[in-house]
Amino acid sequence: MATYGPRGDPYESVERTLEHWLTERYCLYAAAADGRLFRSEIHHAPWPLQRAEAGIETNTMLDGFGLTRSAAPHELHYASRIDVVVWDPYPIEAR
Repeated sequence: MATYGPRGDPYESVERTLEHWLTERYCLYAAAADGRLFRSEIHHAPWPLQRAEAGIETNTMLDGFGLTRSAAPHELHYASRIDVVVWDPYPIEAR
């Protein structure tokens, strides 16, 4: 059980920061049921980021991996909807 939401006004991340590197990705990856990997190029405006806050009462997402969460998240962000243009996926060849 958790609550999550924005705190503060929207802003754009600054180049060469962790926020920018984490949020301004311009491709998507997916795995098919047979294990093949695909990549799609995407385009979107910069994310309208906002600082966020969360109240986490129960977190079982890591249980299946034998991991535990030792502390509250260090950094949380929220972004409202953003429109994205996605090109057709293409297979990623193994090297």
